[in-house]
Amino acid sequence: MRRIYLARHGQAAPDGVMAGRIDYPLTEKGRQEIWVLKEKLKDLSFDLAFVSPLLRARQTLEILLSGAETPIIIEPGLLEISLGQWEGLTKKEIMERWPLHWAWRGKNLVQNPPPGGESLMALAGRVGPVFERLKERAQPKTLVVAHQAVNRVILAQSWRCPLAKVLEWPQPTGALTILEFP
Repeated sequence: MRRIYLARHGQAAPDGVMAGRIDYPLTEKGRQEIWVLKEKLKDLSFDLAFVSPLLRARQTLEILLSGAETPIIIEPGLLEISLGQWEGLTKKEIMERWPLHWAWRGKNLVQNPPPGGESLMALAGRVGPVFERLKERAQPKTLVVAHQAVNRVILAQSWRCPLAKVLEWPQPTGALTILEFP
């Protein structure tokens, strides 16, 4: 049995800001969240780790693997969803600037992207094949550090659930989900 420990990075963007692909570093709170997670995982040693290229994910991985000699693969396919013109803005700012687009996207988050960004369907099309390759390469204990939308898509595909359900699953910063595969 192989286990994939799917972690979300610690807090990086200012509260309420939609980060998307902006390369924010971890905040002090984000570092603390990951040190708490590291303590929970202290009895585990990972055989392999995959990480998104964004700084917040790499800093999370550095904390989780500090002191370990785990092989690391930076996986560009784990890059967070692109929020296009909405990146770096709060929901309030987005609703003020793009009220019709915000409402249109809200009617179908799976297929309707932000202006200049990715839809959940496009994200799933990008992440699905990447995660299948990761599963093929997974060792008995593999760590994957990625992002909220990426992790939710991985969970939807792993659990064979509709993408429309992804927002129902909590994926706070510092979250960890364990997936088992034969």
